[in-house]
Amino acid sequence: MKINIEIDCSPSEARDFLGLPDIQPMQKQISDEITKRIIASISSMDADNLMNSFMPAGIQGMENLQKMFWGNLSGSKTDDS
Repeated sequence: MKINIEIDCSPSEARDFLGLPDIQPMQKQISDEITKRIIASISSMDADNLMNSFMPAGIQGMENLQKMFWGNLSGSKTDDS
């Protein structure tokens, strides 16, 4: 036997019914604090440092890949081979 019960209520109504605490003010406060810290850390970094933190060796690797690719297409050897 299968019984389905469907309850139509908002999250706040369900929270009140189950006796759970309302943590939305705390979530808002934490979210605001995280946003403040991210903005402060971004404003203190310049674009070059920001890119280096995301891709420390990515640019150099792409340059090496491009040299190898063009070297193979032209039939010449690159410095690495």
